[in-house]
This record gives sequence, C-alpha cells and structure tokens, in this order.
Amino acid sequence: VNADGSWQSGVYTPIAFRRYPFVLLRSDNGDELVVCIDGSPDLLDPENGEALFTADGAETEFLTKAKEFLFQAAQWELLTEKFCAKIVELDLLVPGSLEIRLGDDVQRFPGAFIIDENRLHALPEKVWLDLRAQGFVGAIYAHLLSLGHIDSVVSRKAARLSGQAAHSA
Repeated sequence: VNADGSWQSGVYTPIAFRRYPFVLLRSDNGDELVVCIDGSPDLLDPENGEALFTADGAETEFLTKAKEFLFQAAQWELLTEKFCAKIVELDLLVPGSLEIRLGDDVQRFPGAFIIDENRLHALPEKVWLDLRAQGFVGAIYAHLLSLGHIDSVVSRKAARLSGQAAHSA
C-alpha cells in the first residue's frame, strides 16, 4: 500500500479488499446468498459515488458487475476450501515459522503451515494425476513460489520505514 492508502501498481490486491464494500452472506435459512453493503456514512457519497439502481429501480451496470465478482469470489472460496481439505487429507503440510527482520527488530510468526516438497514429490502418480485433474497443481506451486516473495515484501516495508525515519529526522 502506498503512503496515500492506494494499492501499489503491479501488486496483488486481496479479494476481500477488491470486493469491499460489498460482501455475500448466507440468508438465515442458509439457502440463499444475499448481497450486502457496508453502509457506513463515510463510505457512501450520494453526489459523487456510483449509483446502485437506476431511477426506475433496475440494477446499474456497476451493481451487476459487483454482484458477478462477488459470486465468482464465492466460487473461488469453495475451490480453496476443497484444495485445503485435499492438502490436509494427503498430509502435505508441515509446521513452519515465519521470521521477519526489519533492522534490529525480529518478529516471529509461529503456527504457519507450508507444503512439504519432499512429501509432494513422494506422492503416487495416481494421486498426482488426481491433483492435476482437480486443478490443484498450479495452486500448490503458487503457494511454494509465494514463500519466495516474503523477502521482497519485507524489503519494501523496510524501505518504507527507512524513508519515514529519514523524513522525521
């Protein structure tokens, strides 16, 4: 995130932020998904904001696209749940610990789990083909590759903190 609160270009923006202020919730009976919006007064701008409905009560294109994105995100979440269940079922996760160093400050984040590449490569071919058929192989390697990006995220944070320190000195 830039100093002004905007997302840096070329950096992945999590779905939770992209869909905001909209969210899908299950109805009380659990049978339906309901589109909800955070109606905080500081988020709603009747003069400059996007209209959700036309004068005759029909959905605007903005609302239609927001709903399409919400439902697509819900499908991704279901796929993520299936993926996680499969990884746990195959016993591919091992405990890990994330350690971040910013100058002399060291922060440790225990409780992380990562996919063990040795366990992954030891899977029988039939299981591997099943993972591929379900579309999970890409997600597995995306996870493994993402571990290598932690240092670049920490470096950006360190550079930003160092820049703030220089401005306040």
